[in-house]
Amino acid sequence: MVESGLVLSPAKYYEEAKIMLEKKDLLGFMLKIGVAIEASANDKEMLANSTFLKCKGLVNFNQFGALLDSIDDALKYNTGENAFRLKKYKGVALGYLGEFKKALIIFKDLLNETDEILLLIEAYNNIAWVNLLITTIKKDDSALQEAKKYLKLIRDNFDNIDDKKRQRYFNNYSTYFSFIGEYDKAIGMQKRALDYCQEADLPKIYNNLAALYLNFDKEELSVDAIDYLEKAEVISNKNGNKFEMAKSMYTKALYELREEQYFRALDTLYLAFEFFRDAEAYSNSFDTLIKINEVISEYKIDCLSAMSEGLKNKLKGTPFFE
Repeated sequence: MVESGLVLSPAKYYEEAKIMLEKKDLLGFMLKIGVAIEASANDKEMLANSTFLKCKGLVNFNQFGALLDSIDDALKYNTGENAFRLKKYKGVALGYLGEFKKALIIFKDLLNETDEILLLIEAYNNIAWVNLLITTIKKDDSALQEAKKYLKLIRDNFDNIDDKKRQRYFNNYSTYFSFIGEYDKAIGMQKRALDYCQEADLPKIYNNLAALYLNFDKEELSVDAIDYLEKAEVISNKNGNKFEMAKSMYTKALYELREEQYFRALDTLYLAFEFFRDAEAYSNSFDTLIKINEVISEYKIDCLSAMSEGLKNKLKGTPFFE
């Protein structure tokens, strides 16, 4: 009986789930954390810890649909800072899934739930991020100005924040500068973000730098762009980061289009679409589908029109299908 008790110990499976998360083993993580939650039925503290870790892991694995299914349950057991972060995770999931208005409501509501400056800055960064996503989908000056407002609030507290928040700040501010056409400042912000990156964060910055260099439309900068994309792909693959892998593919396709390698670009865009879809980044999937349609239409590649319709059908059940 003692051995059976040890096997079903929630603490044991909780610790093993943390190891699976560090190893980036999604299947192993879900199996371990599932047992930990089930075995914690009579231990409220462990139940809170396990449900929170499940949501944190789903964020790390970019499993945003599953995350939304898990957060409300976790909020039954978690309070204080963990509850704040669970609500933040919900906003992040909604942002990636294209539910921008719902995400903004959550992040702005969080501003009224704490006076802790570090938690407020997490919300500021996310409000800026969602507004920048909105601007990516459609030209929206009010969203751009709101992003700038919250980025300034972060700047006012820059000395009090950790490296991860600084990296996000520079990354978001870079996106803002790119939208207003100030590419030198945008590149400068991305390079400053590199100073605060762990290895797993590097693909995001490398992809952003590559895209910015390509926007300069200078031949001598293409070498730098491709170098950054190759680095991003290697590290994304190593860390199982499908979203950044997709961004690498998408940006690479833009370079191939500029080089008039149309069929190769379509192949690359198709891969980007699949990676974005697997990462449940439906707004990016939608953008990629639009780009595929543009290429097919512009270059009259009629034989690929059926592929375009097939890709659209893969967005069924998301806000972007229509």
